[in-house]
Amino acid sequence: MLTPKKLKYRKAFKGRNVGNATSGNVLSFANYAIQVLENVNLKSNTLEAAYKVTNKTVKSYSKIWFRVFPHKPVTKKPIEVRMGKGKGAVDHYVACLKPGNIIFEFDSPSLSEAQVVLSQCIGKLGIRCRLLQRKVGGVFFNNEIL
Repeated sequence: MLTPKKLKYRKAFKGRNVGNATSGNVLSFANYAIQVLENVNLKSNTLEAAYKVTNKTVKSYSKIWFRVFPHKPVTKKPIEVRMGKGKGAVDHYVACLKPGNIIFEFDSPSLSEAQVVLSQCIGKLGIRCRLLQRKVGGVFFNNEIL
């Protein structure tokens, strides 16, 4: 499971995840990327499952750049505990994503193989994503929104 090595504070406020991504929404390293289309807090085990399926698919012919990491701790109180007595212990970590954030980038020999990677990742993530493709004059958005 993905966890940060060190945090300034062990527990964090809940916060609000609204608006669109202003950073981390541009292709930087590779020719293809998977972009999120909704506000979501992705758990660390969900991200790791997507990492593994992507590595298995792309490993033989490409390099992968992962652009998000679960830094935010989420707390939970044990079952059948009364209200009060402070905040619960840290249960898991999440990555707070906004529409437009790129989860990871990868190179692929063809568009069809990139679409296979996209469909496998959507199966693991369970959120709406789309495939970004780099073109000579800029970025081309595929119309396939799954």
